Amino acid sequence: MNRCRVLIADHDEAHSEVCSFYLRNRVYQIATPDDGNRAIDMGWSGNFEIVILDLALPVYEGVEVLRLLRRRHLLHPPKIVIVATNATVEIRHNLDYIGIDGFLTKPVTPDFLANELARLTVTQTVHRSALLRRRLQTQLHREPDAWARDSREGPPLTAATLRGASFEGA
Repeated sequence: MNRCRVLIADHDEAHSEVCSFYLRNRVYQIATPDDGNRAIDMGWSGNFEIVILDLALPVYEGVEVLRLLRRRHLLHPPKIVIVATNATVEIRHNLDYIGIDGFLTKPVTPDFLANELARLTVTQTVHRSALLRRRLQTQLHREPDAWARDSREGPPLTAATLRGASFEGA
């Protein structure tokens, strides 16, 4: 069975233990760093699909860890969920700007956390298939103006047009 790997970086050790115990009994593989520095080290490895960050981490705060992880993983970023006791509208706006996939307010119940992680894993699969579907629709169902613009440059390149093409200098 393929287990989803989750990094839980929380300054509250009791909260971290309860969440990790509950999620381990589901289909998640959990790692829990002690502080922001260790969270960065573990997060940079690229071994986690989901990262749960507390805003109040020691050494590096959660926002700094978030920024560093987003800069590091441009092609295959992990899903990042922020967990906070209280966050102002300005903080939430900054987090959204940096790029978060979820926000949970403490205290977080294990069931609510599991539902959020399930949403993120399903969203990841649906998002990938939606991107593929959108790319195909764009290629197959182009607007007439786009075809007219392309026709000035010649016919679209397909296997049939390439078979009959003569290349200069060949």
